Amino acid sequence: MRAIRHWVGLENDKVRLVWATMEAPLVQFGNIHLPYLPFPETIDYRIANPATVYSWALNNIWDTNFPSRQQGEMEFHYAVTSGEDVETPELGMRTAAALTTPLLGILSAPSAVEDLPDRGSFCSVDHPRIDVVALTPSRRGRDFVVMLQSLSSENEEICVSFGLLRVARAWVGSHLEKHLEEARVDGEGVRFTVPAGSLVCLVVDLERGG
Repeated sequence: MRAIRHWVGLENDKVRLVWATMEAPLVQFGNIHLPYLPFPETIDYRIANPATVYSWALNNIWDTNFPSRQQGEMEFHYAVTSGEDVETPELGMRTAAALTTPLLGILSAPSAVEDLPDRGSFCSVDHPRIDVVALTPSRRGRDFVVMLQSLSSENEEICVSFGLLRVARAWVGSHLEKHLEEARVDGEGVRFTVPAGSLVCLVVDLERGG
């Protein structure tokens, strides 16, 4: 089994496909293996297809005193899409985001939003293979943290912008908000390098009085 978080991408010279899941991040590819050594295949190799994705919805095969069964009603959500205008990683990020982080509306008094533009973004990244995973409180007493995941095989120079928010200082570090190094803040946002395939946090302090 492989842990995928939210999506799997498949592609050839003709098509790009993405399969996304919300509650079942364990998958197997091409065959279903028994969960014990030597993990034998259960589907004859002559009919098994390496492009088949098997969703492992439940996993409670423990070599202890837990029963190897579960019961009750459960609901699982999946999404499948295809596309030609974007690369597979970007297509996967978009598909998973639509499934796992749907649009959230907030009601507000007209006076509270009369000076806001018609449309905008709280947080955006200028690179298609860098995904905003989460916005969280800071463990270090800063204003907030942006978790970013790289799906690129190379180090990427990126800019993270925050719409109407004015950033005073920012730091980049590990996903545990450790080993922080100060990032460059300019009029467009925060600029720094994301290592290939990494999960990093961007720690932000905002200007006061605005």
